[in-house]
Amino acid sequence: MTSNDDVDDFFNDMIAGDKKNTTLAKKLLQQQKHLESKPKEQISQPQQQISATQTITQLGTPQDVLQSIQKDVNSLSSEDRNVRRAGLLKIKSIIDTCAKNERVDVMAHVFSHIDHALVRLFNDQVEFLRESSCRLVITFVTHLTTEELGESYSTIVPAIHPRLTNKKEGEWWTESSEEVRMLLNSLLTLCVSKFPNALSHAHYSDNIVHILKSSYHDFHDIIKEACTCTITLCEKMPHKVHLFASILILAIKHNTSHNRSDVRVSTIRAIQRLMLHCRGQDVPLQEHIHPALHSMIMTEQSPSVRAAIIETAHVWIREWIEYFSFRHYILFYCMIGLSDELNDVRQESSKALLKAGDIYIKDNESEYQQMCEYERMHPIPQQDEALYVQHIGSLPPLQVRMLIRDVTHVKKCIDWLLEDLFDWNVYKRRNACRALTTLLLFTRQHITQHLHKLIPNYLLVCQEDEQDIKQECLSGFVQLSGRFVAPESYLTLVCSYLKPHYAASPQKMIDALVIMEYLLKGAGNENMNDASLQEIINQLVQSHLIHSDHLGVKLAVLSVVEVLSCLKCLNHVTGGELFKMFIVLQSNHAAQTTPRCLRALDSLAHASGHLHIHQLYKEHFDEALEFFLNDFETWNKTSVHLYSFQALLSHCPGECLVPHLHSQSKLAKVFLFHSNITLDPIVSLHVFAVMNNLLSNHGQLIINHQEFVKCVLSIISSHMVWKSGSVAAELRRIASACLSCLLRQGVVTGEMIKDLTPSIISALEEDTASVRAVTSVLIGDFIKSTCSYYDEKVWSDWTQVFTQQGLNDELDHVRLHVAKASLVLLNKMPSGQNRSMLLTALFVHIDDERQDVRQAVFDSLHEYGLSAKASGGAEWEEFASNLSKIRNKVIRAGELVRLLDINS
Repeated sequence: MTSNDDVDDFFNDMIAGDKKNTTLAKKLLQQQKHLESKPKEQISQPQQQISATQTITQLGTPQDVLQSIQKDVNSLSSEDRNVRRAGLLKIKSIIDTCAKNERVDVMAHVFSHIDHALVRLFNDQVEFLRESSCRLVITFVTHLTTEELGESYSTIVPAIHPRLTNKKEGEWWTESSEEVRMLLNSLLTLCVSKFPNALSHAHYSDNIVHILKSSYHDFHDIIKEACTCTITLCEKMPHKVHLFASILILAIKHNTSHNRSDVRVSTIRAIQRLMLHCRGQDVPLQEHIHPALHSMIMTEQSPSVRAAIIETAHVWIREWIEYFSFRHYILFYCMIGLSDELNDVRQESSKALLKAGDIYIKDNESEYQQMCEYERMHPIPQQDEALYVQHIGSLPPLQVRMLIRDVTHVKKCIDWLLEDLFDWNVYKRRNACRALTTLLLFTRQHITQHLHKLIPNYLLVCQEDEQDIKQECLSGFVQLSGRFVAPESYLTLVCSYLKPHYAASPQKMIDALVIMEYLLKGAGNENMNDASLQEIINQLVQSHLIHSDHLGVKLAVLSVVEVLSCLKCLNHVTGGELFKMFIVLQSNHAAQTTPRCLRALDSLAHASGHLHIHQLYKEHFDEALEFFLNDFETWNKTSVHLYSFQALLSHCPGECLVPHLHSQSKLAKVFLFHSNITLDPIVSLHVFAVMNNLLSNHGQLIINHQEFVKCVLSIISSHMVWKSGSVAAELRRIASACLSCLLRQGVVTGEMIKDLTPSIISALEEDTASVRAVTSVLIGDFIKSTCSYYDEKVWSDWTQVFTQQGLNDELDHVRLHVAKASLVLLNKMPSGQNRSMLLTALFVHIDDERQDVRQAVFDSLHEYGLSAKASGGAEWEEFASNLSKIRNKVIRAGELVRLLDINS
C-alpha cells in the first residue's frame, strides 16, 4: 500500500506542474480517502500497542522508554500533519499503557521532557491533534503528583488562556471545537487542584478568572465544568478568591436563568462558594444575587434547583456568620422552602432556620428567656398548633419564630412577597401566597404593625383571575390575619373602603366586604368583643350597603352577616340587630338572598341558644315589626321599610302574629291605612300582598280573631271595586285571592260578603286574565255562601256571566273552574229560564277542546242529572230533553254512555 508520504509528495509534484501519471493520482487519492474514513487510532494502533508493551517490559527504565519515543517526540514539530499525528498516537499509546500498568515513574520522566511539545499542539490547526494532546496532558496531570509535575503549570495555563479567550469584541473564545474547549476546561480544573499555591500568583489567577468568565457563556457541559473549576478554586485558594469573587459572581449570575436545570444547579453551587469569600462592600447579594435567587425560588419548578437554593441558604447561615446582617435575604429563601411540595426541601429549610435561630438567640439571650417564660405561662392554643401542622408540618421552635418576626426581616419579606403576589407569573403568585401564609404563622400578632401595608393589597387579591389562588389567599393569610390580630386593629382600615363615596364603585366595596368576611372567619369567638361587633354592625347597616341595589354588594354584606351569626358571643341587642339585617337582606333580590338568609337565621338561632328558628322569631319579632312600621304613614314605592315589612311577615311563625290580630293593632292600622289606593297604589299592592300571604299561611289562626277578619274584609271590599289601571287590576287579583282563602277556611259568612257579589261577577268579565283566573277559583264557594241573598236579577247576572264569558273564556283554567261551579249554580238557582240557559250552555260545551274541561262538564251534568232524576218533575224533563238532543252528537263514547245511563 502506498504510504501517506508518497501521497503528499505526489500532490506536491502535481502542484509544481507535473501532471503525469493521472491514473496513479486517482488511485492514490482513493486510498487516501479510504484511510481518512477510518478512525485514525485504528490505523496503526495494534502495532503501536504491541510495540509499547514490548518497550515497557523489555526496556524497562524510564530513560529507555523516553529514548524509544524520542523520534516520535521530534515528529511533533513536523510541518506534515500526518507525521505529527503518527508520532502523537504512538506516544499516547505508550502513555496510556503506562497509566494502565501504573508505571508512574515512566510517565513522570517522559512528561518532564515532552510537556512543552504537547502543550504547543494546543494551537495546532488540526482538531484531532489538539484534542489528542489535551487528553494526553490530562492523563499526565491526573496520574502524577504535584512534585512529579514540577512547574508544568507555567506552560499549561498560559497555553489554555488564549484558546479559551478571545480579544475580538463579541467573541468569547478562540478554540472553535466544543470538545476541545471541554477538555481544556477539565485540564484547567485539574491544574487548579494540583497547583493551588503556584497559580495563586496574580498573573495566573487573572488568566483563570478570564477563562472562567468566557466559559460561563459556553454550552451547558462547559458551563458545568467551569462551575466545578470555580468551586475547586474556592476550596484550594481560599486566601485569594476574595479578590475576584465578586467579578465571577457577576459573570456567572446570568446562568441562574439557564434553560437546563443541571446548569442552574451547578451555577447556584458555584455562587454559594464564591459568596463565602466575599469581603466587606464587595458582597453583591443585595444588588445582584438576591434578585436572581428570589426569582428562582419563586418560579422554579425543578425540585433539584429548589433543593440547591435551600442547601445554599443553609451553608451561608452556617459559615457566613461574620456577615449575618444579610440574613433577611437568606431567611426568605428558607421560609419559601417551608411550604415546598417536597419533604426533603422542607426539612432542609427547617434545619437552616433552626441554625439561624440558634445564632440569633446568642445575641438576644435575655429576650429569649423572657419569651420562654411567657410561653410557659401562656402556651400556644391547640387550635393554633393545628394551623402550623396544616400549613408547614409542625410548630417551629421559639428561636426560629423570634428570628423571623424581627421587624427588619418581616418588613423586607412583606415587601418582596406583596410584589410577587401580583406578578404576571402564575407559579410565582401561588408561591407568594403560600409564603405569606407561612410568614403570618411565624409573626402572629406582631403582624399588626404592618396591616397598613397589607390591607390595601388584600383588596387587590380579590381581583385575582385564578380562582384557586384567590381562594388560597383568602383562606390562608387573610384569614390568619383575623386569627392573630385584634378586630379593632383592622376594622378602621377595612371600613375606610365602605364609606358612602365608594357607592359609585361597588366593586371596591365588594372587595372590602370579602376581606372583612375572611378576617372575621379567622377571628372567631376568641378575638371578637362586643365593641368590635357593634362597630361592624354599625358599618353594615349603612343604607348604601345593606339597601344597595347592586346584587354583588348585597350578597357580600350577607356573607359578612352570615359569619357574625355563628358567633357565640352575641347578646340580645346584637342578636336583634343581626335578625333585622337578615330580614332587610331578603327585601330585594329575594330569589338570590332568601334561601341563604333563612339558613343563616337558623345558625343565629343556635348561636343564641335557641333550639328552633321559631324561638328566634318569637324573641325579636315584635321589636323588628315596631322598627319597620315606625314610618308606615310615609311609605312610598322606594321605602326600604316597606319591603322589609313584607319580608318579615313572609316567613314568621303564626304564634308571633297572635298579639297583633285585633283591630287596634299596628298591623291592622297599616293594612287599613294603605287600603286607600289614592295614596300610593304600589304601596297598597305590596301591603295587600302581605295580607294575602298571612291568610294563605295562617288562615286557621286568623279564624279565631273576628275583629281582624272584619278588618280584612273591609280592605278586600275596597279593592274589589273596578278601577282602571294595571295596579288596580293587580289589587283586585290579590283581593280575590284573599277572599278565596277566607272562603276555603270557612272564616266568613254569607252575610259578611253578600255585598261583594257584583264585584265578583264583574271580575269574571275582566279583560285582565290573572283576575279572571283567580276569581274563577272562588265562585263555587262564594255562591254557596251567598245564594240565599240573591234575587232574580242576581241569578240572571250569574247565568249571563257563566254562559257568555265563563264557559267561553280563552283561559282553560277559567273554563275548568266555571264548569265545576256550574253544578253549584244549577243546584242553587230556582227553576226557570236562567237554569235552562245554563243547562243548554253546558250541553253545548260537552265537546270542549280540553279533556279536563270536558271532564268537569260531564261531571257537573252527571251529578245534576242524577239529582234531577231523583226529584223528578220539570227538572228531569228539562234535562232529558237536552239529553235527547245530543244523541246524534259526536262525543266520547264513555261519557255519552254515562249520561244515557241516567235516562235508562
